[in-house]
Amino acid sequence: MLILSSCQDKKSYTVEGSFDTNAYDGQTAYVYSETEDSLGQVTRTIIGSDVIKNSKFSISGNLVDDLSMGIITIGEFRITDGYNDAAFNPVNFVLQSGTIKFSYSKSAISIGGTEKNDELNKMYEQISRILAVRNEIIDSGKTGWIANNEYQQRTASINVDLQSAIYTFIHNNITNRAGEFYLRESLEMLSRDQILELYTMTSESFRSRPQLKTFIEELTRVVPDVGMTYANVELYDKNDKPIPLSDYVGKNKYVLLDFWGSEKSSFDEVPALIKIYNKYKEKGLEIVGIPQDLDKEEWTGNVVKYKMNWPQLADTTTFAIDRYGIEKLPYTILIDQNGMIVAKDLRGSALENKISEIFDAK
Repeated sequence: MLILSSCQDKKSYTVEGSFDTNAYDGQTAYVYSETEDSLGQVTRTIIGSDVIKNSKFSISGNLVDDLSMGIITIGEFRITDGYNDAAFNPVNFVLQSGTIKFSYSKSAISIGGTEKNDELNKMYEQISRILAVRNEIIDSGKTGWIANNEYQQRTASINVDLQSAIYTFIHNNITNRAGEFYLRESLEMLSRDQILELYTMTSESFRSRPQLKTFIEELTRVVPDVGMTYANVELYDKNDKPIPLSDYVGKNKYVLLDFWGSEKSSFDEVPALIKIYNKYKEKGLEIVGIPQDLDKEEWTGNVVKYKMNWPQLADTTTFAIDRYGIEKLPYTILIDQNGMIVAKDLRGSALENKISEIFDAK
């Protein structure tokens, strides 16, 4: 009777996978369970495997913990060497009792079959939309800045939907390991307010994890605002040399920080910046461009193309944009000779008027 009772208490799972190609036939699909200790150290353990035949696999087993996280891979998961098949990115799912349905193609990922994985699939639907856009651009033969700009424009609204799907899933699962996992993995995708709201809903043991505590402390640090002293951050020149912002600020000049990226709106602002720079650079104005989300070849190329003839320092680590709480581009911050912030987020005529007010009144 004890043996029978023990067997009945166990919860079983099955992962049924399918691909749109037979390219993976003969390779081994693995299911891993993922656990995290109180220090945030992640352990991944193989709990099942099956050789892929006719573009399908089926892996079954018993669960120790329901609603923990699982990973599907082709070939064993190797952190240092990468994955056995670079064309296949490991897929996360919720290890939940029942039959879990997984399908994978070049431009779509789907996971479902159980309650939590059906919820999770709302995220994969948005990821699949992004993959479809990426593949269309690749197939069109576009490369470099043109491809990147089109990708950014076409995926902007999808990323909003993806953020909403991620937030909803975490909010509905914040008391289980699946919700905790996606909160930890999605910090860069969520807004500051969303992160802080979800963080307060987590368990005390989860909140005490060192890496998460450090992140939250950084997130809740006061963002420099108008009337406050600027925050000194480290940026990088075109030779990858680290340059502190203090090399420019506090040198008896007004400094305009121009955070810009690949969006068309960033380049639309350049004519006004050129006009301001040429008119006031001899009167005590410096502009420091801070390119975002572009590799070095792209941002240096755009500097030449658009004749942005003022210092440019890349925010390679994104620390500057995070420290100043910037969530959209382009974005400007005007700092006076003493390092005090006097204006933020001015563009076009509003920026010209502010600069004129400072220098033409002298």
